Amino acid sequence: MTRKVFSGTAQEHARTAGAPAFTGLALVAAMVPLAVQAQTAAPAAQPSSDVALQEITVTAERRTSNLQTTPIAITAIDSNAIAQLAPNTLQDIAQLVPNFSANKINGFNAAAFAMRGVGNTDIIVYNEAPIAVLVDDFVMPSVQTQLLDPFDVQEIEVLRGPQGTLFGKNTTGGAVVVHTKAPELDKDSFEARAQAGSRNSYTVQGAINFALVENHLALRLVASEDKMDGWIRNGASDTIGGVTYHGDGSTLGGTDVFTARAKLLWQPIDSVKVNFMYEAVRDNSPTPGAVNTTPSDLNPATGFPYFVFPNLGLPGYTGNDPLNNGGTDNRAGYLVDIPRGHQVQANGYHLNTDWTISGGTFTWVQGWREQKSSLPSNYTGVVGPVSVFDANRSDDRKTWQEELRFASEQMGKFNYVAGLFYQHDDTAFCVAQILGIYDLFGVPTPPGTSAGGYNNNPQVLCNEQLEKSAAAYGEANYKFTDATTLTFGARLTQDKKDWTGRQQVFVQQLPNADGSIDPAFTWQELGKLLNAGDFNAYPFGVVHDNHTWTQPTFRLTLSHQFTPDIFGYGTYSHGFRAGGYNDQVGTSGAPITDDEKKPTNPEKADSFEVGMKSELWDRRLRLNEAVFYVQYKDAIRQVVVPVTNSNGQPGEETLFRNAAKFTVYGIESELTAQLAPGLLLHLPLSYQHCKYNEFTSGEGAALVDLSRLPVNRCPEWTATADFNYTLPLRDMPGTIVLDASANYVSKNLDTYSIALPYEPFTQTYADARTLVDASITYNAPNDRWFVRVLGKNLTDKTYVESSQNVDPLWVWSFYGEPRYVGAQAGIKF
Repeated sequence: MTRKVFSGTAQEHARTAGAPAFTGLALVAAMVPLAVQAQTAAPAAQPSSDVALQEITVTAERRTSNLQTTPIAITAIDSNAIAQLAPNTLQDIAQLVPNFSANKINGFNAAAFAMRGVGNTDIIVYNEAPIAVLVDDFVMPSVQTQLLDPFDVQEIEVLRGPQGTLFGKNTTGGAVVVHTKAPELDKDSFEARAQAGSRNSYTVQGAINFALVENHLALRLVASEDKMDGWIRNGASDTIGGVTYHGDGSTLGGTDVFTARAKLLWQPIDSVKVNFMYEAVRDNSPTPGAVNTTPSDLNPATGFPYFVFPNLGLPGYTGNDPLNNGGTDNRAGYLVDIPRGHQVQANGYHLNTDWTISGGTFTWVQGWREQKSSLPSNYTGVVGPVSVFDANRSDDRKTWQEELRFASEQMGKFNYVAGLFYQHDDTAFCVAQILGIYDLFGVPTPPGTSAGGYNNNPQVLCNEQLEKSAAAYGEANYKFTDATTLTFGARLTQDKKDWTGRQQVFVQQLPNADGSIDPAFTWQELGKLLNAGDFNAYPFGVVHDNHTWTQPTFRLTLSHQFTPDIFGYGTYSHGFRAGGYNDQVGTSGAPITDDEKKPTNPEKADSFEVGMKSELWDRRLRLNEAVFYVQYKDAIRQVVVPVTNSNGQPGEETLFRNAAKFTVYGIESELTAQLAPGLLLHLPLSYQHCKYNEFTSGEGAALVDLSRLPVNRCPEWTATADFNYTLPLRDMPGTIVLDASANYVSKNLDTYSIALPYEPFTQTYADARTLVDASITYNAPNDRWFVRVLGKNLTDKTYVESSQNVDPLWVWSFYGEPRYVGAQAGIKF
């Protein structure tokens, strides 16, 4: 029988504005605690097994525990629920989690996760996202590969709120914890799935398990290939130099990803388990499509449009068919090479060991991972012979991680977890830019560069960072009574970062120590883009900096079991998002100053949370709720800093600074109900309010108060209604599973303007959207095989998923996937 297992915490808040379709849900959730008050502490009746919700275990406290008695806001999604959803990446599971917003970074196939008012909107390689992603206890260091394929995953746990005590820095918003399936020691098995659908898409997945030595040694091999054409077409028309150019109508973007995993489990004795894993990612997806959405609104003070593009004759698309009006110049060569697409290669080697002794379990996590990326993009959505702004971001990242921890058994009234953590992350980064926009302004290139102006002379900016992070942590539970427990945890983290970089220069400036132009040195002679980051070979303009931070993290929780079915807790926690350097320092072309290269300090969060977890109606209904209040200090934001450019003229540069303080409070609720045998209802809902207390951009004359802006990546409402109905067939063996869901996310700010006067149209937003999905599945007896027809975004909603203003120049946007219809089949034995 196909089933879904969900969990979570959250408290509901009924409000008439913003999400009218879910007001009824809010009222139901708000009324349930009133019924709870009438319950006594008598033992709960044993429910009928065919309608009771199954117990869910989680590892949010670095030990196995019952979801309903774990004092953390968690949603747990098991392998059956994942399979029914048929997700392509982790982004697709967000609809099952209250207050979890998952987009892609504008112009990239990279994760832009957000929870409780904090999220990621940029691809900066040294910025550390506030939502951590862990796979089998290894911290994934790059947002470019956090949108992993969920095939052959045992469980996904989404932890909301600061999780720094046990999961470390960069979890001020929460953590996504992924457990892949372990090899089985007692049997051989095989599973395969295939799916085909809209936009010439197909997915082929397989997993095979070998019990090599019964009860002692097993091997599991997993592979997946996912391909799809994009949904934005190169159909824009743009006029440059009096000539109108038209896109060729080709498809932009899409997916072409192969992933593989091999896991070897050795259990020499019952108390020792050794897991070795190799993982590979080969992403050759086309460059994501871009749509020029620059507003043409006039500035009353000047009589001209606020943004520069309309003044150059490049207004943004304003019709009703944006998906057919994307644009690219498909620039080949020149260190950019857009036709090659976004290429990401990753190889990881991991060794996890568990040793159980009298009194607890030692766990040793070791991992090494290398990731290489080349990400060429058209950042404007403009077609024609001029690369108005094309760039290729290339990096090589090597990460080594070690963690040793001990989780004790219950020792009377006391148990604890303690550990040591170390991560070594070495990243080299270069970006090549072709800035044809300067040709449109009539700006000449320096003497000695190639003919053709900026459009034929790529510029490069390179830097590198070595980060060493070490931490010691512990968390203990003390039971005052059988019902009341006090939890205290603390962690001390030291981050040391060494940064080296050079300002943006023409390729011809690299070989000369004084930065003068060498006309004979071309981009072809340079070869690979990352060669420009060899600071020994090309020392011009190179500067260094380093910094060390030591930060505490702690959590204090009081929990109480009110009745066998009702559990409550209150938590105060303090966490931080690591500070660091900016890979875009030096874009002005002028020598990098001490002020420009200085890193940001850690962003800190103080969180207060009260939660209630309950199982009602003979354990047919699970309602988990939480109320939270978070204060963020020293928030890392983009700001404008005055500089003198390479031509000696005054200008400005966008940098990251600890520029803001803001407050987030809200209510989350997650209701799961077994309404009848086979009929499951899942209703996650969240409301949050985010507001800046302080936010200033710039210095001196450029100082601007931005505190009236909305906090970006903070949707006020998220809600989902999901129905799953499994029914047996009368005239043939097997079952039919019907699933239907509607997911709502309210409009939220994506990026903000820091160079233009505040107006609604100078900010960019992710659109509000309600997406309707459905599927029908036939499962053969014993789940040996299945066939499924599925549809996503069935109403064919067109919506902006991410958008960025490069103010005061232009705005470019990426649109979410339109209607998808497909068929899937699978077999296992």
